[in-house]
Amino acid sequence: MDFELIAFIVFILFLSGFLYKNKKKVEIQKIFYPILYFLMYKTKLGLKAMDKFSKKKFVSWFGNIGVVVGFIGMIAMAGLLVYNIYKIFTVPGTAGGIQLVLPFKTKMGFYVPFFYWVLSIFVIATCHEFMHGVLARKNKIKIKSSGFAFLGILAPILPAAFVEPDEKQMAKAKPWKQLQILAAGPFINILMGFLFIGLLFAAGPIANTMAYNNGIKVMSISENSPSQQAGLTQDIIITQIDSKEIKTVDDFKNYLNEKKPGETIKVISKNATYDVALLPSEQNASKAYMGVYVSQSTEMRDEFKKGFGLIFSTALLWVFGLIYWLYLLSLGIGAFNLVPLGPIDGGRMVYVVLSKFIKNKKKAIKTWNMISLFFLALVL
Repeated sequence: MDFELIAFIVFILFLSGFLYKNKKKVEIQKIFYPILYFLMYKTKLGLKAMDKFSKKKFVSWFGNIGVVVGFIGMIAMAGLLVYNIYKIFTVPGTAGGIQLVLPFKTKMGFYVPFFYWVLSIFVIATCHEFMHGVLARKNKIKIKSSGFAFLGILAPILPAAFVEPDEKQMAKAKPWKQLQILAAGPFINILMGFLFIGLLFAAGPIANTMAYNNGIKVMSISENSPSQQAGLTQDIIITQIDSKEIKTVDDFKNYLNEKKPGETIKVISKNATYDVALLPSEQNASKAYMGVYVSQSTEMRDEFKKGFGLIFSTALLWVFGLIYWLYLLSLGIGAFNLVPLGPIDGGRMVYVVLSKFIKNKKKAIKTWNMISLFFLALVL
């Protein structure tokens, strides 16, 4: 069994045991319970820090800019969702635009290695909810609790964080103040994304002196696929296809895109050569299908290992990987939270605006429900 999958199972078992032991502090929000639900482990963590941080002078500017960026991002996400649906129905082979972020390989999700996944989600969710709390306190709205949350699909799977503002005070606050609070979470995530990509660019020269791309690693192979029939196995490093040197995932994708179903390619690894007869893709019969899931393979430079030691070099390379995933997931999660959909931040921002301009509350809620259902349909 894959080590990442084992780590994920251990994590789920630990979470389940911890939540059961502390069940008196856990609140269950039932969606399709017990299949789908939301768990909230309530604490007072961070409340004093939110109070202290809310007194900083720049917080007001952060809130105002966040609202503007939030609505720009919302319009962009709405447009991308509509455009992607158009492509799905008009361009064969187009993939879905939104996927679950999961620490195991599945066609239903976007794979992130487990330890990167759990640390990234924790950092992103904590910063997201902390800034919600900071803007709430800036606008004199009480925070009743904070804590950790978990989306449960039978078992608690996706970790998150939350702050619980006083909803009565929130509803009575002026619309702009409500928008500041709601936009603060996605805005800080988007800022984090740009910060981490800046760090990656700054660290690029260091990373290049540390390691180099040496091919692509086969992470998994589909059942009865051309690759399985040819004898490829998990964890091999592909360095060449036919006469084309393969150093990066892009090299692999670009070369495979040039091939047609029925062609046979010669896949070369460090230790073996495989003749792979390509088949038509299920999504697009004109595209060639090989049946492998691959990731970038890198190798530490000998001179760097000798100069700094294997342990330090490996740890530093792992940190670069963490920064990459923090950049990618911060932007992705921040942007998704701006989709005008039901209870997430973007949806609640839309409701605040509708309530301002549609004085009939029932009509405002009905309009909001229609917008939410439309974008839920696009996401699904």
